[in-house]
Amino acid sequence: MIHTPLSSITRSREAPLKTDVAIATEGQALVADYTGGAFGVKPAAGVANEKFVGFTWNHTSMYSYIEPSLAFGEEFLVPGSNVITLARTPVANSVFVRDLATGLAVVIAGVVGKDVTLTDGDGLTVSVIYRFLPTPVDNVFKQGHAKPAGYTGNIYRQTGYASAGALYTSHFDTGADWALTSTMRLGANGLVVNSGAGTIIDGYVIALPSQDYPFLGLQFNASA
Repeated sequence: MIHTPLSSITRSREAPLKTDVAIATEGQALVADYTGGAFGVKPAAGVANEKFVGFTWNHTSMYSYIEPSLAFGEEFLVPGSNVITLARTPVANSVFVRDLATGLAVVIAGVVGKDVTLTDGDGLTVSVIYRFLPTPVDNVFKQGHAKPAGYTGNIYRQTGYASAGALYTSHFDTGADWALTSTMRLGANGLVVNSGAGTIIDGYVIALPSQDYPFLGLQFNASA
């Protein structure tokens, strides 16, 4: 998902989708594919030497996709038990906890259901970012009604993409320790990550995800 009120795209294009690939969400990182001697795009796989071209950008009068998962942010004053209870059940390995006073990561001892146990968080005010699996009602509340047949570009093998600008995306690794100095890389399924072997995205982080805006803000300029 892209938060359009904060995003400012300065260059966008359209390109053919390569065979047997589909777009799953707005803000998904795309790479070039020259199979068959023709230029096209597909979601990044997060492997070395992929050519980054931009992020999916297809929002029209109705939302193009039913989001498979949503990023979410909450803030807590950690009790003496070191256990905080989230509003939603997080996707495995998607939880990150940050001390709002120092900006440093808080170590997670374990996650069971909605309960997150911290190693040493007593008295801290923390920000928690994670992903959860939305219900149909969640998706309508968050983004409105999606197109009944899904994104038409998946049928006609075409997609729009943003190749330069400022983008606030929820399609990032919520379980990673993001900082304004983080290096952005391509991850599997077009996820934005800050580690691994994926191609480095030419740009920089401009905003960290928060309770009010659970999006990663980034300024970027793709080469195509």
